[in-house]
Amino acid sequence: TTTLFRSLLLSQTEPQREFHYVGTLADALKVDAKWERAVEGVLGSSLQSIVVPTPDDAARAAHWLRENNGGRASFLVTGLHGASDEIETISRQLQARPALSLAYASDDLEGLRISDLLGARPELVSVLQRTMPQKMNARIASSLYDAITRSFATGEVYVTLNGDWVAGGQFVNAGDARAVEEGAGLLAFKRELR
Repeated sequence: TTTLFRSLLLSQTEPQREFHYVGTLADALKVDAKWERAVEGVLGSSLQSIVVPTPDDAARAAHWLRENNGGRASFLVTGLHGASDEIETISRQLQARPALSLAYASDDLEGLRISDLLGARPELVSVLQRTMPQKMNARIASSLYDAITRSFATGEVYVTLNGDWVAGGQFVNAGDARAVEEGAGLLAFKRELR
């Protein structure tokens, strides 16, 4: 999707491009470094979704991708008023609210959800909760064993600070964290660009 987004960026000057976009979902988030692996673990490729202001922009962008052999992309529609001229409003709405700080991460993870960690405007968090409720409601666990135990007992998704996650206590997504060491993840890269 990153290559597709670059294709969309390069197409800005082409007259046939008749859609607007704001950036990627990762661009719209300001996740504290402590939480990056957990957020990346749960959101995965959704972080590369292209944020567009309207459903019409998503449909036109999809059409553009088909017509230009641009591949496939996911679009997150942040406005539903049907007019692409609202892009400035949407861009302002995507300005970050502060994410939870490292101080909160000490030992008390009880009740903490991924949606609390995004550093995004409430309007964007609301869209994400509507479109990805299971991911947004994922709870933080202290270890993979804790995540498995709690997820099995409650049926909810739990994620560790290493980005391992468990759904229903029986679907486990985990592995070697070296592949996403500090600085290697998409959110860390976006943080360093700011």
